[in-house]
Amino acid sequence: MNQTDTDNDDYLPRFVSVYGKQLDYILGNDRLTKFGYFITLRFKAKSKSGTLLTDDLILPNFLEFLKKLNRKALNSKYKVKDKTKRLEIPIVGVEEKHSQHITKNHLHCILLKPPHIDEDFFIECIQYAWQRTWFGIINTKNEKMFDCTKIYSRKVIPYFFEHKDQYSPHGLPCTKIDRCFF
Repeated sequence: MNQTDTDNDDYLPRFVSVYGKQLDYILGNDRLTKFGYFITLRFKAKSKSGTLLTDDLILPNFLEFLKKLNRKALNSKYKVKDKTKRLEIPIVGVEEKHSQHITKNHLHCILLKPPHIDEDFFIECIQYAWQRTWFGIINTKNEKMFDCTKIYSRKVIPYFFEHKDQYSPHGLPCTKIDRCFF
């Protein structure tokens, strides 16, 4: 990666502002375009048990998603065996908090697909894990609530949405370096 990529404001905008130089260390220079996926995860206002979405429940919901995703996609590699460490899918995420309506909060994440997993199965695992969390939603009657895009260039991630000034980015826990699948 050359110096101009990291200095450019369009380079992974929200992620760089939250993670800084740690981002390249987690995602690697060439792995992002070979195995990277950019996803947007949205929330429903109420869980099946009737619990209302609050700021305090967003992080536990995200952590539950990670656990379910790793279990489904990595299967036995995710389980701890003897003294080997558990492997996890590399992921970084940013929560976009809306200033007025919590139901407009959403997550943007970058995940790296393990090379041995088929692309369709990987996307299926992401959807499976998200909709089995308390507040995860994939579709409504009127619109698709889940986006997953293969990353072909480091410049693909600058996303734009209408009322950007009403959102503020907050970092989510990312995969620890020593647990990354790669």
